[in-house]
Amino acid sequence: MTTRLLVFNGTAARSEPQPYGLETMEGLGYELVVPPPGRVPGKVRDVVHHRWGVQVGQPGLRAARGADVVLAYLEPNIAYPALASRVPGSPLARRPLVGIFCWAAEELRTADKVRRRRLQRMLAACDVVGFFSSNQADVLVAHGVPRARLALLPFGIDTTALATAAGRERDIDVLSVGWDRGRDYPTLLRALAGTGTRAQVVAPPDRFADQVLPGEVTVLGTVPHAEYRDLLARARVVVVPTHDLAYPTGQTVAMEAAAAGCAVVVSRTAAMEDYFTDTVTAEMPEVGDADGLRARVRALLDDPGRRGALAARSTAHALEHFDHVHLWRALDRELRARRLAGPPLS
Repeated sequence: MTTRLLVFNGTAARSEPQPYGLETMEGLGYELVVPPPGRVPGKVRDVVHHRWGVQVGQPGLRAARGADVVLAYLEPNIAYPALASRVPGSPLARRPLVGIFCWAAEELRTADKVRRRRLQRMLAACDVVGFFSSNQADVLVAHGVPRARLALLPFGIDTTALATAAGRERDIDVLSVGWDRGRDYPTLLRALAGTGTRAQVVAPPDRFADQVLPGEVTVLGTVPHAEYRDLLARARVVVVPTHDLAYPTGQTVAMEAAAAGCAVVVSRTAAMEDYFTDTVTAEMPEVGDADGLRARVRALLDDPGRRGALAARSTAHALEHFDHVHLWRALDRELRARRLAGPPLS
């Protein structure tokens, strides 16, 4: 029996590729229903989003009437179905809502009271609360989410797009990518300064406006995704320096680098320990430890055998556990265990 999933994920049509490979669910016995854009004027949409953080471009009320489950993932896309589910008589109020959150736990810890209350209302509206690292569970429970509603899911990447060309020369010593709030570039700059180790960083230049760049570092700005994949194919070592937050900041780049055959160096945070094991699948210096980061990077660059062995283990680990197929299979198991979907396909 097919389970119809009404999906809120920021796409505008079912014909578009779905974020994080959601099409996998179709092979597991689900029909994906992506609501068409509504007729809400653009100015109204912008005001609502700016003031309340709610995306109202895809109402989905008509589509909801034939849906079995509502699936929304990433916070900007969860706000609207969570709000609509609390409106008496709304078709969205009569369907279970599954929300997959990324950074909500960190915002519950650090945001102002207004933002925390909005997040708590979103979480309360969800029958299932998915999240990507185990260090979020206690934070979510402390802010009112029943533990029985929690679903720890493995973050997934598209490993097929990251296959490295055989024999490709790796001519970039160190590559670092990303500009979300979790990146700790001051530690990276201190680690590289004066070493002569050349590094390329993919991030907007304004991220370094208040810092002095050492001569070893070249900031490339933002680049198209195809160029980003090419940089991964050329990098010997990819460094993902982060702060310790209540979500796995940096996991996309770290996992994609692993899948692309790079040796990965990532800060040792509680969240990242769900994804990597120190010295086995990545080198994991302590958060903010510039000396430790410098030593780990230098050891990998000076020892090609060690670097290659780490990269091989990391690649196998990413392919075996963190392809996006694993994310959706885990969600499928959660839905069937909670009887929100029919029996698994034979």
